[in-house]
Amino acid sequence: LRNIFTQNKVYIILHNFDGKSHMGEILLNWTTSYESNNSGFFVERSKDAITFENIGFLNSLAKNGNSNRPLNYSFLDKSAINGNYYRLAQLDFDGKKTTSKVIYLFNYVEEDINIETIFPNPARNLINVTFCSTNDQNLVVQFINQFGSVVLQESISMKQGMKNSPFSISRLMPGKYYVKVFAGIPKTQLVKSFIVY
Repeated sequence: LRNIFTQNKVYIILHNFDGKSHMGEILLNWTTSYESNNSGFFVERSKDAITFENIGFLNSLAKNGNSNRPLNYSFLDKSAINGNYYRLAQLDFDGKKTTSKVIYLFNYVEEDINIETIFPNPARNLINVTFCSTNDQNLVVQFINQFGSVVLQESISMKQGMKNSPFSISRLMPGKYYVKVFAGIPKTQLVKSFIVY
């Protein structure tokens, strides 16, 4: 697939403008095989493919804006939420802009930690929480009562894979409680409930 920008003295051949979801962010990539009088590229984003906002600018990698060899560009959208439309707005040294085709990308965010099981449930004195993690990380585990107060908090070190962690709940009064787990950056939050009898 090839796109050609043409406007007055500007002539840009753009190849392979695409992107992918990567670690909760959107990574955009494109290649030019020819540039003339090119200052750089605005990266623009939209929710409806009609109204676009500028989210960044990349200077041309071509010397003095002119090149007849392949040049590779990439841009990381760190604030993408769900699905978005993207396009490039090429800027020449005369201040004129020409836009590329529009592409649509969805930002898939996979949880890197999960609560597999809580047992026994109902429980008394001791409860076991089994975690599953896609990587090594530190977890903060909170036990919260039905009024929203944290009644117990512990930090545990988690290796990739499955881990069963026992927690003493002998001091908890009978009632419904929630296990809340914080992990990663940005913080992933998971919540599951259990009963103390």
